[in-house]
Amino acid sequence: MHKRTIPLALTLVSAVVLPLTASAATNGANGNDPQTIRAQIHDLQKRLAKVEQTQAGYFKVGGALRYQYAYRDWNKSSRDQTGTLDFDTFRFNIDGKYKGIILSAEYRFYRGWNSLKSGWMGYDFTPHWQGQFGLVRVPFGILPYASHSFFFSSNYYFGLEDTYDAGVKAIYKNPDSPWDFRVAVLKNAGFGLFGSSDPGRYSYNVLPNGAQQNLADNTLATRLAYTFGSKGATTEVGVSALAGQLYNNTTMKNGSHWAAGLHADGNYGQWNVMAEALRYQYNPQNPAGVNSNVVQVGAYNYYDNIPASADSGLVNVAYTLPVQWGPISSLKFYNDYTEVFNKSANFGVTRMDVLGMAISAGKVYTYIDLVEAKNQPFIGGTMAPTASSDQSWNTRFNINVGYYF
Repeated sequence: MHKRTIPLALTLVSAVVLPLTASAATNGANGNDPQTIRAQIHDLQKRLAKVEQTQAGYFKVGGALRYQYAYRDWNKSSRDQTGTLDFDTFRFNIDGKYKGIILSAEYRFYRGWNSLKSGWMGYDFTPHWQGQFGLVRVPFGILPYASHSFFFSSNYYFGLEDTYDAGVKAIYKNPDSPWDFRVAVLKNAGFGLFGSSDPGRYSYNVLPNGAQQNLADNTLATRLAYTFGSKGATTEVGVSALAGQLYNNTTMKNGSHWAAGLHADGNYGQWNVMAEALRYQYNPQNPAGVNSNVVQVGAYNYYDNIPASADSGLVNVAYTLPVQWGPISSLKFYNDYTEVFNKSANFGVTRMDVLGMAISAGKVYTYIDLVEAKNQPFIGGTMAPTASSDQSWNTRFNINVGYYF
């Protein structure tokens, strides 16, 4: 036991054992009820273990290795080969705590690029308030994900699902309270291995390249949620908002950007139902001649354009079936649908529907997805299609198998 734990342990022993001794003397030979004494001793052991962990800390390393089969009907070579099987991801996760300081980080390796996904240091200022500093998750919408599938929702592809930016964040979470509050001050977007404009990154961020020289900066993001219902049937409802600057490297002027959304996330026995509606808008200060109806984003080692403004709505449904088939312990069946509309410059509507199943088998987790979409990145389209873009419905069949350790 660490030296610092000895006085604390003695204090706890005194607090529990001495009253027991006094009670036994008062009550004579019978003393306290044996069951009560055993419960108090068990509680003491738990409290001592917690003290030791707090003082000594912990450090855990984990990760994942994932492979992927994909059939893309819009790609001739994929059709001719009946799809391809390829390496997807190898990642490391590090989580630790020492003398109250928390560490959480994840680094990912993909084919041709690698990047820090998230990485922050934190501290629990009170039992219910935690502070974080570093590359933190942006507090917006349904958490941790507004989706069930491997492909997330369309919101991910314009930076409003599972997005990580650099800054500070505070979280209020009390198990005895229905409220969940998160606020973040984000100095700038996340970063790739080679700097602020490198698209080799996990999160979609506004990035400068060519004529499009905008960067999201100095953003305030907030999320407030309330959960009601009883055990086994709960619904979280919430509101999210963010606003910040949009700096242009060419004009050296600040534009602005903002987003606001409402969400509901319900768990009813083995069913989960999600709904979310949001609006985002970018107001760049571009030089003359640069199209302000689009902004350039980057992720997964490539650049893409998104509308400067749009509405988005999603509805997702999932059912989890517990099974006992060898190593397989559960099957999750889901259908996720997103629509992105009311886009600037009347860009074509983005629609994506994912019908899928997730299989949990020990440390192996598998997504099987059938995706039907139009004007959707990674499904043959783009959020801001031009006259030469493929604006038809495309299909992707995808199997992603990962071993998590």
